[in-house]
Amino acid sequence: MDQAMDSGKPDHADATILVVDDEPANLGVLNAVLQPYFRVRVARSGAEALRAVGTAPRPDLVLLDVMMPEMDGYTVLSKLRESPASRDLPVIFVTAMDSMESEQRGLELGAVDYITKPINPAIMLVRVRTQLELKVARDHLADQNARLEVLVAERTEALKSALDHAEAAHAALKKSYFGTLMAISAWPSCAALPSANIPAAWPICRASWPGTWAWAEQKPRTSSSPPYCTT
Repeated sequence: MDQAMDSGKPDHADATILVVDDEPANLGVLNAVLQPYFRVRVARSGAEALRAVGTAPRPDLVLLDVMMPEMDGYTVLSKLRESPASRDLPVIFVTAMDSMESEQRGLELGAVDYITKPINPAIMLVRVRTQLELKVARDHLADQNARLEVLVAERTEALKSALDHAEAAHAALKKSYFGTLMAISAWPSCAALPSANIPAAWPICRASWPGTWAWAEQKPRTSSSPPYCTT
């Protein structure tokens, strides 16, 4: 059975904790400790716990018993870590198994803490709050990283677009530049014209390409005397 109970206390009151244990008495004890401070959901088997993590309100933390029939806590944790949706969900083992080997196995599988029964309510609350605060910090960092990735992608695209425009402008300028050179190279030179066609009163310009046009006045120039260039 899966049930939700709301808390009126401000300390992490919006956090949801999923308690998983096959013993009703243990569920009662854990719920009595947690419910005044958090929203509590309960599951009485591993399969029920796996279904619960995917339904609203999604848990922020799981308190998981190890010794359960059909599917023990280690198996439940392994399945949670296999799913992208629950891979980062913090899990605290709450169990009567107090051997170092059991604790080591749980931590190696990805549990964030290990609490032995019988529980100490005050210590349990401290550990639960610590893990919730760590989750808030991790979620905040993940959100910042996601926003940063979006910003970097947007600016990279803007830079690429600006570079494409600059390259297009450079290509157009280059085309115009060489077009001008070809047009200039096609102009007739004074040497190519019959001398009779060059009135003595017309000025002659000498091209210092690239650069400026150097004008050499041979005689006073009139408005009707167009220049000819020498190459």
